[in-house]
Amino acid sequence: METFRSFVDQNDVNGVHTSYRALKEYLPDTPTHRTAEMVSIDRQVVVGALTVLVTSGSPADRALAEEILADSTRLGIEAYLLYDAIFQSFLGRGALQDAFTWLNHMHLNPGRCKPQGIHYFSLLRACGTHKNFRFALSIVESKQPPTYATYRTLCKALSRSGYTLSVVELRDLVTSMKSYGVSFDPYLLRFIVDGYSNAGRFDLAEEAETLYFSAFDVHSDLRSADFNKDRRLSVSAKKNGKWSALSLYNKFREEGFCATQSTLQGVLHRTTAIPVLRFWERAFSMQAGPYVWAKIIRNAIEVNRLSTGLDLYQSAISSGIHPTNSMLHPILRALCASGLRPPSDAAVDRACDLYHEYVRLNDTPQTRSESNEAENGSSVNSTQPDAPIYNTLLRALCSSSNTEKYFPIALSLLEDMRSRKLSMDDMTLTSVTVLLMRSSSSFTEALKAYRLVCQSQDRLSPLQMEGYSAILNAYCKLSDRFKKVPPARLYFEIVQDMRLAGHDITPHVYTILLQQLAKLARLDPSLRDQVASSVRRVHDFLNVEASLKPDTALWNQLMDSYQRAGCFLEAYRIWESLYRSHEFDATSISVILDACGYAGQYDTALQIYSDLVDSGFQFDLRNWKNWLECLCRLDKVDEALKVLCLEMGEGAGNVEPDEESVRIVLKFATHTNFEGEARDRVKRYLPHLWKQMSQERRVVF
Repeated sequence: METFRSFVDQNDVNGVHTSYRALKEYLPDTPTHRTAEMVSIDRQVVVGALTVLVTSGSPADRALAEEILADSTRLGIEAYLLYDAIFQSFLGRGALQDAFTWLNHMHLNPGRCKPQGIHYFSLLRACGTHKNFRFALSIVESKQPPTYATYRTLCKALSRSGYTLSVVELRDLVTSMKSYGVSFDPYLLRFIVDGYSNAGRFDLAEEAETLYFSAFDVHSDLRSADFNKDRRLSVSAKKNGKWSALSLYNKFREEGFCATQSTLQGVLHRTTAIPVLRFWERAFSMQAGPYVWAKIIRNAIEVNRLSTGLDLYQSAISSGIHPTNSMLHPILRALCASGLRPPSDAAVDRACDLYHEYVRLNDTPQTRSESNEAENGSSVNSTQPDAPIYNTLLRALCSSSNTEKYFPIALSLLEDMRSRKLSMDDMTLTSVTVLLMRSSSSFTEALKAYRLVCQSQDRLSPLQMEGYSAILNAYCKLSDRFKKVPPARLYFEIVQDMRLAGHDITPHVYTILLQQLAKLARLDPSLRDQVASSVRRVHDFLNVEASLKPDTALWNQLMDSYQRAGCFLEAYRIWESLYRSHEFDATSISVILDACGYAGQYDTALQIYSDLVDSGFQFDLRNWKNWLECLCRLDKVDEALKVLCLEMGEGAGNVEPDEESVRIVLKFATHTNFEGEARDRVKRYLPHLWKQMSQERRVVF
């Protein structure tokens, strides 16, 4: 793992390739390497490796990235985190087309993750950063059919990046809207015109307004005089300062103009300073409302000033403001979801405290009535917690390793969420389910926890494919804590829910359970009889799974699980079937040779080896190592030495032995009277390897 980490830190792509190949042999549940030690996987190192690979742009590197994604279960990392890392790396190097393609094809890659709305918003924002409006518009038009919300999101994302539309681009935007049947939108007009005004382009603001009205054949008398005055005050404050804007305001006031919350928001621009806010409150003889406070809080968060945002939030409350979702949202996101690393316990605690304070402050008849006005809790101006607040908090709680502390808090939030008739998004639904399952005291209780979260009123929850995979994996991993075999019957109840939800049952669904069973048999021999029974049960389910055609990888895993449970005959039958149908691969050979070695089946192993040699099959290095270990376990060290010194490196395959090949044979030779002869032969036939190992003190003494 340290070698892999080192190459990732150095951005050494070639090193990442070679070191991951080596690391993969030592991953938990690797069926081809029984003696491998369990490796502790650092999620950040894997994320870093993916970033290195996808940044290079090489097809080979992209292929390895996809391989790592396919290994996410064995790595013990949620697939969606790895997918997000790849997407962010594309954005980081300005590869907008690659990022868009990645989002559109995520569901086709291992794990079948689906992009969230925030991914598309980030991509549109990146289009603004790289001044590529055309591509941003094409993204919007690809979301058939585009709506008001789609175009608003586009303009909002571009604005967040600091991008200002040209008049030509505005004309293209309007043309696109009309072509998809999106009619006049005063909100979008206000947003666009404010964007020009905030950039100090008053001339473009006027031109844009005229263009927008004329394009939709809307009479100009619908334009608001107050709207224009707000805009002019905003421009004056930004270009000439607050005193100039105040002078202009006094002139407007003499004409009968009255400032509103929109006026106040306009003159504040991107300020985060409370004294500036107080100045304009006094000037306008009004108190800033939640809408204005939300803006300056968001201003602070957007420039990574969380402490300032927290101070502003508390100042608003001290001013008598009932906080709204739009005030709390950016604070919680900054605390809990500002990077790839999980938030600290201190950040999670602060977020939970803010939530409870928020509920307490808004627990009045007036504010509670607002929840009826917010559709499914989606209104950012509501004073009742909405789904995004709960999703953010629950994800943060579930990401912590401190399960004992945060489990009851997550359960309480889940109950609050249900009492408000709010729904979790797929990612949060999966995370909460996994957290509850991990906190269960039995497999039966874990299944109940899954049903508690994922099913309500006899209706299956719309979990995505990757969500079910994560839940199945969490169910199996409970055996590490319980030291018991996970009941296959309960596992396949979840699989049945998955099928009823419309998902295909893939080989990976069976592999998850089989890998865990193989691991249990390896680590605890006392469980082998129970493991054997469970593997047979899985085999029975597989035989009646009409919609699934097992691939070679699944047969290999089933064969490996059988042999680890001590069921050599069952493992051998699978090998025979693969061999006769010519569907075996190098991994199949490693598994069956491993099985022969542990079962004491020398004649069978020799027959398999002879058949493969006669058929012209070329062993890879791992096959040779398994053959060497098989012979040694069968007390055939002399034959293993002949293979090591004379057969390897010869023939069409020309696979040379390496240091590990030598160590395998010498390790077994030390337990026999053949040790001295073994060393002499290695010195004589493999002098280069012997010298290298002696110099580096890696010879087994």
